[in-house]
Amino acid sequence: MPANYQQPEYVERRTRYFDGQFLKDQDFIDEQKYHIDRLRRSHKLLHIKGICEGLKVTVDNEKKTYEVIAGTAIDEQGRFIVLGENYNASFEAFTEYVDLYINYNEEESDITQAGNDTSEDDPQNQGVKGATRWWEKPIIKAYNTQEQNQIPPDAIYLARLILKDGDATVDSTPRKYSGIHLPSSNDPGPILQSGGDTAPSLAKLTGSLSISEQLGVGTVSSGIDLAIGDDDTGLNQEGENELAIYTDNKERLRIDASGNLRIGTKTPDSNYKLDVDGNTNVNGTIYRGGNPLIYENYEIYLRGSAFESTGGNNTYLRIANVSIPMNNGRGLNTVVLNPNGSYKSKITHDVFSTANNWNTWADWINNASNVVDGDVVAVASYDAIRNAPTGGSAETLLRAINALRVFAAQQGNVRSPYALLFIKGQTGAMEVSQPYKGPNAHLKTTYYELFNYGNSSVVLRGMIIMWSGNVDHIPHGWGLCDGNNGTPDLQDRFIVGAGSGSNSSYAPDQKGEPDQHQHNIDLPPKELNTSSAGGHNHSPNANWYNRSFLRDVAAAGKKRANGIDRGSGNVGDARSSTEGNHSHSLTIDYSPINSSLSSGHNRPKWYALCFIMKL
Repeated sequence: MPANYQQPEYVERRTRYFDGQFLKDQDFIDEQKYHIDRLRRSHKLLHIKGICEGLKVTVDNEKKTYEVIAGTAIDEQGRFIVLGENYNASFEAFTEYVDLYINYNEEESDITQAGNDTSEDDPQNQGVKGATRWWEKPIIKAYNTQEQNQIPPDAIYLARLILKDGDATVDSTPRKYSGIHLPSSNDPGPILQSGGDTAPSLAKLTGSLSISEQLGVGTVSSGIDLAIGDDDTGLNQEGENELAIYTDNKERLRIDASGNLRIGTKTPDSNYKLDVDGNTNVNGTIYRGGNPLIYENYEIYLRGSAFESTGGNNTYLRIANVSIPMNNGRGLNTVVLNPNGSYKSKITHDVFSTANNWNTWADWINNASNVVDGDVVAVASYDAIRNAPTGGSAETLLRAINALRVFAAQQGNVRSPYALLFIKGQTGAMEVSQPYKGPNAHLKTTYYELFNYGNSSVVLRGMIIMWSGNVDHIPHGWGLCDGNNGTPDLQDRFIVGAGSGSNSSYAPDQKGEPDQHQHNIDLPPKELNTSSAGGHNHSPNANWYNRSFLRDVAAAGKKRANGIDRGSGNVGDARSSTEGNHSHSLTIDYSPINSSLSSGHNRPKWYALCFIMKL
């Protein structure tokens, strides 16, 4: 009966020897089967198939050959594939590309010829012929695109040869290296292997990893749970369900059990998801509720012009330090920018010749193939424009972004400079309208200010605040309240609260001169008294009593004369009656009087600040 060399899937019996036992070839074969099974079973269960060493593929385009360097691999059955010597073959017969594989193979070798194995002690074996060895000789084969279904399932991929113009190049990217396979109830379980030729120093773990003690990365010691680079920099668990980041053995950042993050503080406020103690610098974009809150920022400068303006007909757009040419055609010149400030497109609409071109402009803006939400739209006048019409798509768009000055852009003449900036999809727009023969319309801002303008910012257009700085340093987007740029003239004025209806004496934009006023004077009565001079009388004055009478003069006849009639006696001796000691009392009652009208200043100590308005 011939010997059975077929390796079974499971080997459960191990050969047992005893003294005096008669052994046949099958006994030795079975013993090898047992050891082969245990060896391969270990490799199969604890390893994955792939290359273990060597087996690199190179080409020699002069000789039109490729070479596989000696090496080792392991297949899915746990069999080692050992190439003991370099393998060379020609690639001249290949076209396009072929894939090189190596697979396990064994064949009989070292044949014993008849008569060479005779034994005087064992005449029965004289003249026996057979193979004395199994040669585990791997097969290397190239497969083209039509032969992919012929690749043995246990074959190991080596490389791809790419043929072009008779030469070959090697692509080793798909090579897979063997790794460690950890048994698990899942199939497959966790696998640890290298990153292959593209990342030979990388260890890849397929599955989860749990470490019961400390871990050091780039360091041989660890003073915290996960040390990186040295023993006191990395991650550490703090308290119950809290994670901290350490540098130089100091806690820098912690995430608590509620998911709150604190940086630089050991006493965080639990009301905040992020609590930072120290200065914060952001380069990039911060989002709130899916909407940008802080952005990559850049400066925007836009100038609208008109003939006969003091600045000349010079329309201009600059992003950061880069000038972006505008068409400079009569009417509206529009440039569309991507949110990052890069140029996207531009167009001109002659709204001077035909005011309805405002609606054409709005339709172009509304078309998503031209402008999408988030794009920056810069609009500047050149030469002349007309007011935006009402009742069309232009009015709908302009009112949606709160661009209202454009409906009265003509200030004395069609040649009135105008500039408009907005972000499509946002409700705020910046605009400047200047009068005929006035300055050009200048707009200088940043993307950050423009995005927040009239939206989430608490500062809205039209707000007026007091500015403590110099007039020359008023912030971008603000204007001095001097009567220009749509601002009220508040220079040298105090402010009074305005309202509406009967509850207020003043309406918005009302102004006046200082109030005139007078004072009411109401004096109390005054009593006057004389002092006592004792008892006394008074003699009359010579003219005290004067009377007209006829005087009889013989020589002159009767004539009229003046005199004192006292009946008899000398009038000079006459006296008033005597009164005892006495004094006199007098009361003066004043009537109320008013002062004259006055408008003179009446104010406390003062300090001058500029009133500025958000444009």
